[in-house]
Amino acid sequence: KKKWNVFLYLLLFILVGGTLLSLLTKVTFIEDDQTTRPRLLVISPSTISGESLRHGAELYVEKINRNGGIDGRTLELLERAPGDLNFSDLGRDKRVIGAVGYLDKTLLERDAAKFKSLNIPLVTPLHLEKPLDGVISLGSSARAEASFTANYARNIEQQRIMYVIRESGSEYDALVTPFLEVYKRFDSPVQTV
Repeated sequence: KKKWNVFLYLLLFILVGGTLLSLLTKVTFIEDDQTTRPRLLVISPSTISGESLRHGAELYVEKINRNGGIDGRTLELLERAPGDLNFSDLGRDKRVIGAVGYLDKTLLERDAAKFKSLNIPLVTPLHLEKPLDGVISLGSSARAEASFTANYARNIEQQRIMYVIRESGSEYDALVTPFLEVYKRFDSPVQTV
């Protein structure tokens, strides 16, 4: 019995001592070096849509950090307006691991190759008719968005009557046709005026 008591005291000493040593090491030797934290670049204008994009990126970064960060490191958010990007500074900052943004296709097309040359992946909420090298597009086509809206209105909101008011011109047909198709599919009478 005496041997078991000595063994248990020794085991308790090792457990407590190991825990204290671990905490001491974490507090004194492992510190968060802010100069090497990974960064996510958000490129958005000072508009309501830009603000929504920034809030979405903030929520994403909070979730990543709440789950331990990237390889145990805190992810930082770096915000820039499209006109405030300095690509030479961006190329020197090796902490930038990705970028999200651009709400203007012209600016996106202008800058996409620069991000590609810096090996910074770029994600945009815009729909791209033609893919851009190094850019991931999360957007849907205007037709797909119109079809989604029609399905939502008809099936979720239970709107049996829908008035579609549009500009004149054939370019708007692609936006009206999905509404008509959805309502016809669910045997809702469609009348054009």
